Amino acid sequence: HVGMHLVYLDADSRAERFLAPAAVRFPTAPRLQILLSYLDLRRGRADAALDRVRRTVENAPSDIEALLTRLEIAAIVGSPEVGRFAEPLLAESADAPTQLIWHSVKLLLAYQLHKEGQKARASELMDQVLASSEEAIKGGADWLYPRMQIATVHAIRANVPAALDWLERAYQAGWKDPRIARMVPMWASLRREPRFEQLVARMEADVAAMRARAD
Repeated sequence: HVGMHLVYLDADSRAERFLAPAAVRFPTAPRLQILLSYLDLRRGRADAALDRVRRTVENAPSDIEALLTRLEIAAIVGSPEVGRFAEPLLAESADAPTQLIWHSVKLLLAYQLHKEGQKARASELMDQVLASSEEAIKGGADWLYPRMQIATVHAIRANVPAALDWLERAYQAGWKDPRIARMVPMWASLRREPRFEQLVARMEADVAAMRARAD
C-alpha cells in the first residue's frame, strides 16, 4: 500500500524499494505486478510494462484488475491488441474504469475502432459513454471518472475547447497525474494547447507538494 501511493507521487526509486522485494516474496500476486508495470510505464519502459502485465494475465487469467490493466497499458502505448483485449470484457465490464487514465473498457475500444476507421461503431460507443457520464454527473457523481470520459470523447472528436474544459473539471475532481497526462494518446490534439500545458504544470506543482508532505 505504501508503494502504490509512492508510484502516484512519482517517487520512482522509493516505490521500487517497497514493491520489488514484495514481488520477490509474493511472485504470483497480481497487484504487485500491476504496480510494477505502472512503474515501468511511468519510467518510459513501455514494452517492459506491457510484457509484464501480459505475463500477469497469463498467470491469473480471470483477475479483472490484471485484464483491465493489460487493456489500459496497451491503449496508452498504442498496441494494436487493444480491440482483442477489450472485446471479451464488454459483456460484464464495459463500464469498469481503469486506474491510470480512468477510461472505461467501452471508451478504450471506441478509441481503437476510431483509429481503425470503424467510425460508426466507435461513434455509437462514444455516444453511450457521453450519455452515461452526463447522467452520472446529473445524479451527483463528484469524482473524476465521468469527467475524464467526457473530456476524452471530445478530444477524440477534435472538440478541443470542450475537451480542455472537461479535463479542467476532472482536475478539480482529483485528477493529478502529470506524467501520465503527457502519455495519453487520445489527448494528442490537446498537448499543443497552452491551456493543457498550464494544467499539467499545476498538476506537477500539486504532486511535488504532496511528495514533500510524504517526505
